[in-house]
Amino acid sequence: MLRNDLATRVDDVDVAVAEENAVLIRLRPRYGPPATSRIVTGALAGLLSTVPMSAAMLLMYRLLPREERYPLPPHQITVEVAERVDQEQLVDEPAEVAVATGAAHFGYGAAAGSLYALPSAVKGAAFSLFVWAGSYLGWLPAVGLLPPATEHPPRRTLLMILAHLVYGATLGVLVARFGGDASRR
Repeated sequence: MLRNDLATRVDDVDVAVAEENAVLIRLRPRYGPPATSRIVTGALAGLLSTVPMSAAMLLMYRLLPREERYPLPPHQITVEVAERVDQEQLVDEPAEVAVATGAAHFGYGAAAGSLYALPSAVKGAAFSLFVWAGSYLGWLPAVGLLPPATEHPPRRTLLMILAHLVYGATLGVLVARFGGDASRR
């Protein structure tokens, strides 16, 4: 046991010097949990964050005028992808479309959540807006799955932005609670 220790931090190493001139060096972990743990934590938080996002989407959908109550983007994307890969039979029935849409939407939420857990500078709502813009102004129109958000009715676009803010805020809270937010260490 070292008495009257003088502890000094040198970069990522603790150095303790004892009266007897013995030196104890301990390496400290530099970035918190390993990247794999943060990715899994983010994926779980992303999956769970998709629950309130989906609930918010459904509630806001009911408030839209009747002429704007056509299927929301997760449904449209799922059907379009199934058609493009010649798997229309997987989405022939309403129940099949609902299951496929849910799986795709929650899978996308988990994937986005795993990315969220990696860069510590990008958080919650800001991250969700990045996901929304990258999807609805970026890759979805680029591959022809949906027209860009600028071509949708403003209320529907607002619905999707607000739903993504719900997702992002929930994701930020859950990643921090689950211990996957390295910036809080």
